[in-house]
Amino acid sequence: MTERAFRGILAFLSQLEEHPTQRRLAELLDLNPAQITNYQQTGPTREGWWRKTAHRLYDLGFKDGQREATARIMQTIGTTLGEISRAQMANALGVTQATLNNWFRGRVCPSARNIARLLEYKAAHMVHPIIEFEEIAPAPRRNSWTLHGTDARKNRHLQHKLQKRKGLYIFYDSTGRVTYVGKTTRCLWNEVRQRLTANANRPFYRPRRIKRVVQGQVARYLSAYEVSPARAIHNLEVLMLRAFPNDLANTNIGKFRVGL
Repeated sequence: MTERAFRGILAFLSQLEEHPTQRRLAELLDLNPAQITNYQQTGPTREGWWRKTAHRLYDLGFKDGQREATARIMQTIGTTLGEISRAQMANALGVTQATLNNWFRGRVCPSARNIARLLEYKAAHMVHPIIEFEEIAPAPRRNSWTLHGTDARKNRHLQHKLQKRKGLYIFYDSTGRVTYVGKTTRCLWNEVRQRLTANANRPFYRPRRIKRVVQGQVARYLSAYEVSPARAIHNLEVLMLRAFPNDLANTNIGKFRVGL
């Protein structure tokens, strides 16, 4: 990943300087030409180098391109933050909304510290509760299950909340114990209903006449959380699976992903 980031910096500099030589790139990044070639293959590994380079690129200015670069950076951050309003962003940073708008227009360059704080603000709002401990009454319907039996109004209510949203969900039994933690990067509504047909692997009480117990027969409460960015969903699920190692029907606690 670091080599891709380094090549991205070189591409950025090449656009601003109109195809600079290897020696010029080395001068801009305070490196020697041999290091440029090496870093294109392996990428710098020291965190301090990346911090120094970020400040160096920022301080160089590139007078003709700085305004456009600032606007692009802020627009990218704004897109990443999603539904968070500029008023909320300004309030979190302790600046006026007019100042924030000037950053987005490229009229004023925010400090590197404020850009870092904006990204940290995003991390603090990565998980958004949709429903928590919502009582459900699953019932089979054709080849699927409904979350509220024949109550069409309650089913539509949950569909409206979960449709076209992605993230994590949790099933609980009637005692409030977690029975399953799941994730989806597509649609929570479809995923939750599909999971109701899956086996309940924890040793629940089962009468002899019942050969197979599924989630729909034991799930009585549901929580769902929207997660953004989507690439964080997997690692959050893996973390939650480790929090309930003995209670869940999940048979695989997964592995943390390092790359994007």
